Parts: sequence; C-alpha cells; structure tokens
Amino acid sequence: MIDATFLQGVWGKSQNLFSCFRTSDGVSFRLVTFSRNNYAPYSEGPSMRYARNGERYRLEIGRSRDGRPTFLKAELLNG
Repeated sequence: MIDATFLQGVWGKSQNLFSCFRTSDGVSFRLVTFSRNNYAPYSEGPSMRYARNGERYRLEIGRSRDGRPTFLKAELLNG
C-alpha cells in the first residue's frame, strides 16, 4: 500500500484514463484505468474519472505478467 496525492487525470486514446499521483517524498507516477471497469481500479475503488486534484488516496499496486504496474485498489483518505 502507498499513500499518494492525485494530481490530474489524462485521457488516453484507447478508452483509458491515466491517473497521475505524487507521494509525500516527491515521487510522481501514473496508473491506468479502463472504460470496461468504469475507470475504477481493477479490484476495488472509486471511478477515477471523478477524482479531484489534491485528493489523497491509499493505493494498492500490483504487477502484470509482463511486469507493468497494475492499479488494483484505491481508497479515498480525505473524503
């Protein structure tokens, strides 16, 4: 689990949404969600299409078979 602040959502070309986050120590990263999951993490969490800049989330990130990050869960901390 990792706590991070949502920075912005960036729409992709293939019905996907990249959610950009930053940790408290300044590490920035992005995770992808897809329309088939209503833009929510794979296992559990809110639709990231409604996330607001500055919201804090507790995230669970896994790995796909080919080693890419997989957005598994998200929990809104300050809502």
